[in-house]
Amino acid sequence: MSNSLARKSLYQAAIDAFWKGRSLAPRDENFALELGYTYDVLERFPEAEWMFAEARALDPRSTTARQCYEAHLDRWRQTGAGAPRPE
Repeated sequence: MSNSLARKSLYQAAIDAFWKGRSLAPRDENFALELGYTYDVLERFPEAEWMFAEARALDPRSTTARQCYEAHLDRWRQTGAGAPRPE
């Protein structure tokens, strides 16, 4: 979508939907991962960091959560906004 305001609005709607899903299934790491990714797209990196931490806490052995977190750190670093160092 070329209209950045419309695109942002759609991602915000997705955040609202994922939060509703998360309230129904708070132990499902997928909602936290999707929220993290969506926050990343909007360059809301601290919120994404929080969601990826939640996903990793829900399943510390999840390779998907680890890979998503590493991709998040890469996206954050690419913006030059000073991402935290990986663990």
